[in-house]
Amino acid sequence: MRCIPLILASALTTWLFALPPVSGGVSVYRGSLVGIQTAANEREGVKLSLNAEGDLPGMSSVSLLRDGNKVTGGEWTLTVLPPDADPTASERGKLKGTVAGGAVGFNDDGALTRVEGLQLTVQSGTGHYASVKRGSGTIDLAPHAENPSQLAGTLTLNF
Repeated sequence: MRCIPLILASALTTWLFALPPVSGGVSVYRGSLVGIQTAANEREGVKLSLNAEGDLPGMSSVSLLRDGNKVTGGEWTLTVLPPDADPTASERGKLKGTVAGGAVGFNDDGALTRVEGLQLTVQSGTGHYASVKRGSGTIDLAPHAENPSQLAGTLTLNF
């Protein structure tokens, strides 16, 4: 009779360790962004060139389609570099996806002044991120406090 509790405890422990993580294996990556609006004609929408710091340091390119101040679509790419990378560093990989929505604001000269609640979908990755097939994220940008000609804000990705 004394062996039964030990057998049950061993079986329960094995079963618990075999369960998938409660979070579903999704990790949250946070970072800051600084960059500029690049030249694009009205038909092409809005294009951004951004540098990322934080959990996924690197360079990002974002293209937005819009109807007035409403973002209607677009795509994005993040090239992830090693932390404190120098110009000779090799990329760790890329993450790519689409833009599902959000809002933008412009000044009287037509320059981008804000990006709010940009909804990202993660669709694929390469290199270190080759196993990434889906995820989500957000971008929020406002004028940079020290250089208003640049935009600064946050990036959050979940995958």
